[in-house]
Amino acid sequence: MTISSLLKEKYPELSPGKRLVADYINENMDIVAYCTASSIAEQLGVSNAQIVKFIKSLGFSSYKDMQNAIRKEVEERVSLSGSLQKWRQDELGDMKENAWKIIKQDMENIQATFQNTSFSALEEVADHIVKAKHVGFVASRTGIGCNMIPSIFFNEMRDNVVLLTPGVNNSHDILKWWGSDDILLGVSAFSYGKGFAVEMLEYARKRGCKTVWFTDSESFMQTPLKEFDYVFQYQTRSAMLSLTSLIALYNVLNYLVANRLTHSLEDITKSEEMLFHPWLNHPIGSDREP
Repeated sequence: MTISSLLKEKYPELSPGKRLVADYINENMDIVAYCTASSIAEQLGVSNAQIVKFIKSLGFSSYKDMQNAIRKEVEERVSLSGSLQKWRQDELGDMKENAWKIIKQDMENIQATFQNTSFSALEEVADHIVKAKHVGFVASRTGIGCNMIPSIFFNEMRDNVVLLTPGVNNSHDILKWWGSDDILLGVSAFSYGKGFAVEMLEYARKRGCKTVWFTDSESFMQTPLKEFDYVFQYQTRSAMLSLTSLIALYNVLNYLVANRLTHSLEDITKSEEMLFHPWLNHPIGSDREP
């Protein structure tokens, strides 16, 4: 069991003081992996004895044992290089067998995600998307690739979708014109409730927009205390496998939106006809007119 899973399991049983320590470890795992117990106590304003009691409550015999577990997770799960290293070790075995292990993990991630997802909440989000004046998707890094899938799909039907990414456009300038008629969907994995997507969601919420947050379940001990309208946690076990269950959520959302728009099939068909129209594939400079 990873330290994140252990924290999540034990969290409801912890006292407020121990939850303070748990929150700090969960949000600063890369720091705790190499700092001393006394530095954590100093940072939180608690005694060393309280840190020791917390460690015991998790079942560790010493701070060093807990720290080793944290280091292992940081290196093997959160770190992309750690995941790659493990995969390269697996190459010593049969490649086809290893590939099936990945597929099996993806299937388990998807199943675990939908077991803990409110379908009625997804339907409500679909209703908001259909009615919205503007629909925005916001993310950075790998989340951008996932967001492109629903943004392209919805644009086929609505033509009112904006893809917000850091360094490409001024997201604040776009969102400052949005309000209660608009909806923003954001993705942030392993963020611990921080980062570009969360910042944009919080800004949109202040503007009165509907806000939807997609985040991985492994980073949190409980549903994040964020004042977003909807929070969906997708399952992931590895940085290399963190996208599959999120895309599955988006696929269901695509389906729900398409079924709410009676003209969606007609619009998508027209787009496909344009893509495969003969004149588009005719050599440049020909005398054929579109």
